[in-house]
Parts: sequence; structure tokens; C-alpha cells
Amino acid sequence: MGEWHLSHDQLSAYVQLLAQESDRIQLERRGETFEGRPLWLLTVSSPQNLERITSIQKTHQQLSEASGESLDLESLPVVVYQGFSIHGNEPSGANASVLLA
Repeated sequence: MGEWHLSHDQLSAYVQLLAQESDRIQLERRGETFEGRPLWLLTVSSPQNLERITSIQKTHQQLSEASGESLDLESLPVVVYQGFSIHGNEPSGANASVLLA
């Protein structure tokens, strides 16, 4: 890692393999690039959180509403979004994402 950049097909194959092999990873195809390449959302969490991911998302969205003030923050999992290489000419982010995953 770091001596050469991963190609998009290598990155795609790797995240698909991770999702196939781990019960802690959920992979979602969120769209595609201008060239028709898949854009992936990789969610990493406990199997229990992944089973209730829709509920977790809705609760976190409520935090930005007035009613969110009454939510028990201690019961919510921490959510961290990492966006890697949002522009096609930024290869270092995609390479870093593999190391983090």
C-alpha cells in the first residue's frame, strides 16, 4: 500500500469480499460514477446494530429536530461518516479507505 494506487475494480472487489466474509459489514451500492462504476457505502458495526440500522438512522435524524432534545443519547451508538475520494482524481482517499476497512 502506498507504492501504487488501487484501481476501482480492485477496490470494488475488496469491499465486496469484506461484506461477504464479515457479519460486521453491510455494503450498499449507492449509485454510479459518470463512467458507470459503482459507488459503495460500507457500513461497519456490530451485527446487532446492522440488524437495526434503519431504526438507528431514523433516531439519529431526529437529533436535528426539536423533538430530538428528549432522546436518550446514552442509548445511541456513535456514528462516524468517512467520505473517501469524492473526486475522481483523489486516489489517496480510496487507498486509505482500504486500510481503515
